[in-house]
Amino acid sequence: MTSRDDMTDINASPQSALENNQFDNEQFDMASIDITTATDTAQLPQPLQPPVQQATYKAHATDFIVNELLPLEFTGEGEHLWLHIQKLGMNTAYLAKLLSEWAEIPLRDVGYSGLKDRHALTTQWFSLRIPKKQLPAAEFAPVDIGADESVTIIDQKWHNKKLNRGTHRANQFIITLRDIQFADFDTALPAPEQLLSAKQDVEQHLASIAINGVPNYFGPQRFGRNGNNIREALSLFARPRPPQQSRPQPKKSKRKHAPRKQNTMELSAARSLIFNEILALRVRDGSWNTGLAGEVFNLEVQGQYLLAKP
Repeated sequence: MTSRDDMTDINASPQSALENNQFDNEQFDMASIDITTATDTAQLPQPLQPPVQQATYKAHATDFIVNELLPLEFTGEGEHLWLHIQKLGMNTAYLAKLLSEWAEIPLRDVGYSGLKDRHALTTQWFSLRIPKKQLPAAEFAPVDIGADESVTIIDQKWHNKKLNRGTHRANQFIITLRDIQFADFDTALPAPEQLLSAKQDVEQHLASIAINGVPNYFGPQRFGRNGNNIREALSLFARPRPPQQSRPQPKKSKRKHAPRKQNTMELSAARSLIFNEILALRVRDGSWNTGLAGEVFNLEVQGQYLLAKP
């Protein structure tokens, strides 16, 4: 599952423990795992040598702009008020909480399609279930925010459905890089003709990406500071399983229960690390953008899949 020698313990020890249905300190030595190296996504292989060696990223929140693309024909009726909001320096979940408090509705009645970066200037839609369309008397103007945070309502529409997760079609990114150092130049201040050549290299690289795409690795944010989410996941995996006890079967309920959120972050980080390692192997052998026999592809049409055959 990995091509780096210092990563073999991540795969071998937990796998052995899982097969034996138990964990102990000899089988699962967390101290032998170099988590910092394993989660250093900058070291993951790329199919092409990038023309930019390094640059300052997100020097300012406005250097990273994310616009949610959600084409939708609103019905103009219904009890769900959809708000198109621009936010700066604030995460999506906290904004949803502020909206629920303003509308005096349960947090579960606030919908959004996906999480957007906090340290960025982002636009996205939220939906609020407003029974009988009774809007609050005061306009939405939160005061419990920092000096570097802002919220602006761009547009609002009435609709007959709640905004569910994963509804948006895509995100548009506008990224500003500063203090750029190009791979072909040793100096930070290349001559004008060198800058022109570097610009052409960047444009050619972007054109190649537009055709072939990029290996879609999970970034360092998924693994937490210094890979702490992976450390928590390994600690979770190392815990002994509690003894199984027979419990009386509860009566079946027709009500759908929300999935358990316990340890969600840790498990997601572990899956992401495994995904990155598999993708890194595919980049190294040149098959990262080619379907192999037996692989299943999720088509753009919702609910349709394609099985690759030899």
